Amino acid sequence: MHSPIRWLVLMVLPLLAACSETDPKRAACLAGLWQSESGEPAAFNAREDGTLRVTTFTGRVWTLALNEGRWRGGRGQDVERRDAALNDTACAAGRVDLTHGGGRIAWTRTAIGERKVRFTANGEAFAGKLVANTAQPTTAMVVLLHGGEKRSAIASNPLQYLLPSKGIAVFVFDKRGTGDSGGDYTQDFALLARDANAALSTARRELAQTGVRTGFLGGSQGAWIANLAAALARDGEKPDFLIAAYGLAQSPLDEDREEVFDDLRRKGFGDAPTLAKAREITDATAAVMRSNFTQGLDQMDAVSQQYSEEPWYGAIEGEFTGDFLSMPSWLLGWIGPLIGDNTTWTYDPLPHIRAYTKPALWVLAGEDTEAPSATTLALLRQLQDDGARNLDIARFPNAEHAMIMFENKGKERIPVGIAPGYFEFLADWIANGRVTNLPGVEIYPANPSQSTPPPAVP
Repeated sequence: MHSPIRWLVLMVLPLLAACSETDPKRAACLAGLWQSESGEPAAFNAREDGTLRVTTFTGRVWTLALNEGRWRGGRGQDVERRDAALNDTACAAGRVDLTHGGGRIAWTRTAIGERKVRFTANGEAFAGKLVANTAQPTTAMVVLLHGGEKRSAIASNPLQYLLPSKGIAVFVFDKRGTGDSGGDYTQDFALLARDANAALSTARRELAQTGVRTGFLGGSQGAWIANLAAALARDGEKPDFLIAAYGLAQSPLDEDREEVFDDLRRKGFGDAPTLAKAREITDATAAVMRSNFTQGLDQMDAVSQQYSEEPWYGAIEGEFTGDFLSMPSWLLGWIGPLIGDNTTWTYDPLPHIRAYTKPALWVLAGEDTEAPSATTLALLRQLQDDGARNLDIARFPNAEHAMIMFENKGKERIPVGIAPGYFEFLADWIANGRVTNLPGVEIYPANPSQSTPPPAVP
């Protein structure tokens, strides 16, 4: 999720990307599922900004861009792969080589079934794609839901290739206002949830296999959408399972407050009196956001002035509170409504999480700075204590948002890939309906004695 102010900055990124070197034909050749000499699957995603993203099933990641006709690493990516280079001269024959750190990985293309699909939802035309591994029986199918990003999921989501490598079919689609789908970009959760349910119906129809369990997998904002879509779906059309990844069991307004508190704690201002004062500020900024900038600006100014000389005041960031405090209220009141995306800031997912009775998995990132997970974990654990026998929880303690792992190099924080075991964990839960122990990962199963997968859908 990003505040309207941050979207103002992000709006220029596509313009910058358009200036980079691109070759659509070369990129299109590379997109798909590949396998290394050791047998490890990898997703090659040709993204809209012209970069190529290589993501292996074990979580290694390379991002490359064309530079003087060659795919090269760099662009501030992980430190050990900045010297990476990809030789795609034999791409048409299904072979490419990746070199980095003095090593070499040879990849061969893996044939899978991919079929583009068009469908309509709520008056708009959508671009979708069904991906299924024709060499393996289909054990289940997931419909991938976007986070808050304004890019094509068909172009960028690696799960559309990684999960089919394990016999799990995937339906991926560009949400409204992105990629090749129609409509205007929005963060209206109810509308996005209805779009998601249309995608779910389309996926089931296109796969045309009876007895295949089909569910949602939504990351970040997609976790909110998945739970709301399940609540809005009619009986008989609900998802058979639901996965919420690095999302929140709280509202978007709560997300801002949790981020502010985490910012202050990391910077040494985590004492209770300071957090109580910060809560007054986040309550004031939340009132402004809740009213779409039509109310609460005077109160925000008053509480801001009250605490502006405090040593912790400048440490506030959050989802939008730090942005709000950085500009005059008259400017905020003018610019805010112009660049908003109709975000459902007050949406409370907890009643819908509680009401969903089919298998559900929540995967949390312990070091998540965008969607702080501590309170969500406590809320979900309380649901388990209250008798939620369908709810499995896993927490990867050292992962950031999107399950990204980092290493620190001086003052620089370098992404080094996806949390080890994350993709395998997802695939095993989808296929078998139960959590598996993973070293270093906190597991809170709904039913510790569960040893058999759930029955197939009649």
